Amino acid sequence: MAMTRDKAARRLDAIAGFRDEQQRLEDLGLLGLSKADRQKIRAYHDEVLADLSGAHDLSADQASEPVHWGMRMAATAGIVALVLLGFAALDYLWPDMGNWARALVAFAVPIGFVALAEGLYAGGRSPYFTAMMAALATLAFAGGMVVLARLFNQPLGLEFGLFASGFAVAFGHRYDSRALAVPGLVCAGGFLAAIMSLLDGRMWMALWGRMDGIFLAGLALFVVGLFSNGLFFLGSFAAMRPAWRLAGVLLAGGGLILLGFKGHSALGYAPSVVAAGYQGLAVVLLMAVFIVGLWKGWREVLYGALIMLGLFVASRFYDWFAASLPDVLVALGGLFLFAGFLWLWGLVRRMEARKSLGSAA
Repeated sequence: MAMTRDKAARRLDAIAGFRDEQQRLEDLGLLGLSKADRQKIRAYHDEVLADLSGAHDLSADQASEPVHWGMRMAATAGIVALVLLGFAALDYLWPDMGNWARALVAFAVPIGFVALAEGLYAGGRSPYFTAMMAALATLAFAGGMVVLARLFNQPLGLEFGLFASGFAVAFGHRYDSRALAVPGLVCAGGFLAAIMSLLDGRMWMALWGRMDGIFLAGLALFVVGLFSNGLFFLGSFAAMRPAWRLAGVLLAGGGLILLGFKGHSALGYAPSVVAAGYQGLAVVLLMAVFIVGLWKGWREVLYGALIMLGLFVASRFYDWFAASLPDVLVALGGLFLFAGFLWLWGLVRRMEARKSLGSAA
């Protein structure tokens, strides 16, 4: 696959970052490379930089500086303010617009945001703002579908959520944005599981007694993130595997937490037995996923499993003790659990740091 200018710029940034980190680790005595090895690495990177410069008109001094979070927040606030002003003006004009004009707006607004995202992506600009434009395009597509459904007197079912989530997934893969792909995958998996659970024609309220599909959808996402190398029209998939794994952990973990409460499963056994079985399964699977994440160095899996374990313990505490303990003790217990979770989070980060330093040495 040919390397685009944007990917070439990212490769250039990666080389610059590697050289800075290599020098820092050598200064700290954590990375011992011989002079010959350093020269070989330097020569290889020089060759890559020369190829990038010749093919894409890039050079080492074009490595992008990281955008400060303060600048990001200020720019984000400005973009949101402009978008809100635009929608306020549209809302003011909406009553006087005809149906054809409304349909045109429903198509034009999301296409405009996609064009902005494409321009930022092609120009090698900040991935943060590219993802923001893609997120706005997703919201605009969802709003456009609502407008068109009302114009044509069509009901909005669960399929609406699946389509809107699908846009987020597609844009996340297109612009290499895990922050956009993960919530899109979680929502898409949840909506798809809900649609499958209600194929017998029951009302959506029946879904709360059929949460097994949510858990299975999460497992499917996780498995795709483990083994798939490509995904149909979405092209190269390796860089987005972590997004699928994280989405799988979050969705499957959330399903297990809900299934741990009595009456949430469609299995035809005693609700208390089914709930107890799912509680045991949650402990086994989440601990196994946590260990795999630590062993393989998959940070998204490691911390996703840790978050789900924390939520699972909190849900069990609430289910078992909230009705029998005084409110003060419930609140103190919640604070104790939260403090324990923060301590465990810090411990995992230290373990991960030691593992990384050991690998580097």
